[in-house]
Amino acid sequence: MKKAKEWAKATKKKPPKPRPPPAGVLTPGQRESRAEDAEAKATVHLREALAMSIWGEAPNACIHSAYYAMHFIAVAALFRAGGVGKRKDVPESHEHVIQHYAKLAETLPSPFTESGKLLNRARSMRVEADYFSNANATWHSGPHGATATEASELTAQASSFISAWLRRWGR
Repeated sequence: MKKAKEWAKATKKKPPKPRPPPAGVLTPGQRESRAEDAEAKATVHLREALAMSIWGEAPNACIHSAYYAMHFIAVAALFRAGGVGKRKDVPESHEHVIQHYAKLAETLPSPFTESGKLLNRARSMRVEADYFSNANATWHSGPHGATATEASELTAQASSFISAWLRRWGR
């Protein structure tokens, strides 16, 4: 009898947890605030990338920072363009940020038109630098990771990418 009661207690259906209320649409003020935050993050990452590029001894970290500088400016651009989806927000997924940013960039004049491809290439380089390198920059499948030259080139591209957006926003 005791085991039957324990079994009944253990298998008793529990009431569902209350769900949080659905998130509302972001207001223009909220989007601008988030764009400013993303712009500030981009500036920090760009400063780090520039310092590492000059130093020349940490190309993988330099690539990482250059990509994130570009990523956060793309996030800011999406917020300032009105956001995406029902909430007028920006997706958390890097892939989706790149997709939405590329669509936005295609509608803009040069130098923005091709910047979606540049952001995608920077992400690929960042993934390679972050996940496929080791202390010797070699694996059993051959050399991996970034060179100082690649890091310097991507940092210069990131700087131009960010400068173009800052000029567009009057900064």
